[in-house]
Amino acid sequence: MNVQSLNVESLSGQGISSLIQSLTIYENINGYMRGKLHLFDGIGFYDKIIGITNKLIPINFSFNYLGVEHNILFYIDGFSDMQIKRSKKDYTFRFS
Repeated sequence: MNVQSLNVESLSGQGISSLIQSLTIYENINGYMRGKLHLFDGIGFYDKIIGITNKLIPINFSFNYLGVEHNILFYIDGFSDMQIKRSKKDYTFRFS
C-alpha cells in the first residue's frame, strides 16, 4: 500500500509523525488490526504523554490512500526495546 501524507498524533494533540522510524500494521481476514511503531523520541513524548499514566493511550493515524482521507484510532498497549541515548529515547510500542 502506497500511503501519502501519513500523520500520527495522540488525542492530546501531540504529533509524533516526525519521530517514526518504522511502522508495521497487521490485519487478519476478520478485519482485526494491530501493529507496532518504532520511534526515536527527542521531544519527550514518552515522558510527557505515556510515562505518566497506566491507561491505554489513544493515537490517531490519518492518511490519504487512493484519493480518500482515512482516520484510524488505535490504542498503545505496550512497549519494548527501549534504549536511552542521552536526551533521546529509542523504543517500539505496540498498538491495537
